[in-house]
Amino acid sequence: MKTFKDFTSLAQSFKAKPTVDNTATKKDGPRAGLLPYYIKDNEIYIAFMVPSNPKFGGDKPQIAKGHIEPGYTAIETAIKEGHEELGYIHQHHYDVRLLWNDARTNIAWYFVKVDDTTLDKHCWETKQVVWIEINKAEKTIREWQRIVIKVLKRRLGLSR
Repeated sequence: MKTFKDFTSLAQSFKAKPTVDNTATKKDGPRAGLLPYYIKDNEIYIAFMVPSNPKFGGDKPQIAKGHIEPGYTAIETAIKEGHEELGYIHQHHYDVRLLWNDARTNIAWYFVKVDDTTLDKHCWETKQVVWIEINKAEKTIREWQRIVIKVLKRRLGLSR
């Protein structure tokens, strides 16, 4: 399993810059999430995690996310959570972009187009990883996260 031990050099290796508070000092502080997506046959698919235990957010697919730990930036956290919860493998040519700083939930949402659906082993918090077509995802993931899919669709030019 690949691990990212040096997140500082990782963050310097791609184009996106952190645009939220760089570090968190409390467990209930800011969070960050990652939406890896790929395009196949003109359809967009997004990777979601299904929790291994309902106490981690129920039994519906959800966006990989986590608290920003002290010393981590929002973008580093998004990549780390994507790796831990989805098995996301960051490539240096990937352009991780800020989708939205959601003040309502205190989450910085990031998105990244990936080359294929190859993923590494995910952590114990994840029962399974599923790739869901973007329109279907808007109807099937956790209800409070559906707005994030709407924002992504607008950002990708799929809706107004």
